[in-house]
Amino acid sequence: MADTTTPSDLDNINPNNVTTGSPVDGAACFVNFDLTTDVSAITAANYLETFKASGSKWKNLGELSENGYTESTSTTSNKFKGWHGTPLLNKVSDEEDTFKTEFVEVDRATVAQLRYGEANVTTDTDGSIKSITPTRVPTRSVIMAFAELLDNGRLRLTIFPRASIGSIDDVAHQQGSLLTYGMTFSASTDAKGHPYYISYAKPSV
Repeated sequence: MADTTTPSDLDNINPNNVTTGSPVDGAACFVNFDLTTDVSAITAANYLETFKASGSKWKNLGELSENGYTESTSTTSNKFKGWHGTPLLNKVSDEEDTFKTEFVEVDRATVAQLRYGEANVTTDTDGSIKSITPTRVPTRSVIMAFAELLDNGRLRLTIFPRASIGSIDDVAHQQGSLLTYGMTFSASTDAKGHPYYISYAKPSV
């Protein structure tokens, strides 16, 4: 079979591929409590149009802490050795995808609904929080999305179609301390077998 790899593919180094992730201007983190929403067609190029469409169930979660969000993948492996003790085979037997973030707009109704459950948060006529009646940590899954701008101008959208709270950080109620809801979410796979979707959009010219 002929080698179709061009020399430039092997020789080229492109610093534009090195990047940091920064939030897009304005809202960069969103939630959708309706798991029937099909997210597979939502892309970095059309997400704002989709989220703002009439009847959309996407909601803004406001500002995050300076830590942004962190994706993690933990694996469990079975290591098989030969009679002489030499490793022969390594097979991943279990994998768990999680992500962690810290919400700083704790007085936003949507953030409270995510933390305490929709049914446990009542809002006033202007949409502000009226009361919260905590029970247990919500176990239901939600859809979450993060939009970030890369240094080369490209937009990256990450959507977690089945995210549920796995753990909650302590909330500091001390003078001079910022109130934050720090949460780690478990990212389960959707009906199509994907724990998350990532799409990119080219910078507008």
